[in-house]
Amino acid sequence: MMDEEHAVLESVIREFAQKEIEPRVKSIETSGIDSDILKKLVSQGFLGALSSPEDGGANLDDLGYIILLRELASSSPSVAFLVFLENSLVIRSLGRDSSVREISTGNYLGTFSFANLVGMKDYGSITVNSRIKGSLRSVFVPESRILLMDDGKGEIIKTENCHRISGEEEQLGFRGLKFSRVDMDCEKYDYTGIKTEEVMKNIHLPVAAMAMGIAKGSIMKAIDYAGQRDAFMHKLKDFQPIAFNLSKAYSELDALNLYLIDAALQRDYRKDLMIKTLSLDFAKRASKLALQTHGGYGYLLDFGIEKFYRDSMFLSVVLGNEIFDMKELSMEIFGSNSGYV
Repeated sequence: MMDEEHAVLESVIREFAQKEIEPRVKSIETSGIDSDILKKLVSQGFLGALSSPEDGGANLDDLGYIILLRELASSSPSVAFLVFLENSLVIRSLGRDSSVREISTGNYLGTFSFANLVGMKDYGSITVNSRIKGSLRSVFVPESRILLMDDGKGEIIKTENCHRISGEEEQLGFRGLKFSRVDMDCEKYDYTGIKTEEVMKNIHLPVAAMAMGIAKGSIMKAIDYAGQRDAFMHKLKDFQPIAFNLSKAYSELDALNLYLIDAALQRDYRKDLMIKTLSLDFAKRASKLALQTHGGYGYLLDFGIEKFYRDSMFLSVVLGNEIFDMKELSMEIFGSNSGYV
């Protein structure tokens, strides 16, 4: 169960999301996350959620961090993903590097080339010798000053101001951010001393939190719409298929949220994998149900539903890597190599 301190934190983050993010959702989807939103994230310590207060961050524990990602994602998955990117991938990869403060205080952003780590094809290639040369695809946030990447041997490399954007990728989801292709020619680079595996093994729970936020945002909007929309002299909620399906989805949301909290408190790798796979699947089902509940209106940007459906699919593709996750989970459950035939 959540203690009083985390319950207060949840309330504060929810109020922030409803006041500062929700009214700008359409703008985020069409024009991106603007500097004003970044400033507000910095002022709350959210952009550097995992960094120390001395570095301008909030120093959230595991439960506080997943609450943050879930509540932000219930309003804007793009904003939640930016916070995830800067914390789970960039800040965790930097260790005690001085750049952590610069990122937490919003002076500049970092990004992480992770497409090769989650099994995406055609991510490009680099060579690491006396200098780094090559090109990469699927790198978030073109404005980033710092770029972190895997060196192909399980070590994380940091480069700064030596990558050039060679084109932006049009993507299905997280339209508040951008994918981009970059060309690399870096004479100077540093190893962060952090293992790639160490970072990637800690993303399962945050990914689950974002998926649960997407599911929550979808279901709550669908319930609200069903209670207001008239059809055939009744509210939509009066029709059994709609009422029953939304009630069942709400029950599943509540149960998975309890499991998510329990996983954050216990931090067991098996639990992290379990909640990740369950949450990603549920986010896709919940957002599809919400879209169907809204009918044709669900496809209109003004109703704020279609982004949840797109982002749930995109999250599964970018950070799901279902085959790898299920192999890992099967090994945890069976206690030996399994699921390879």
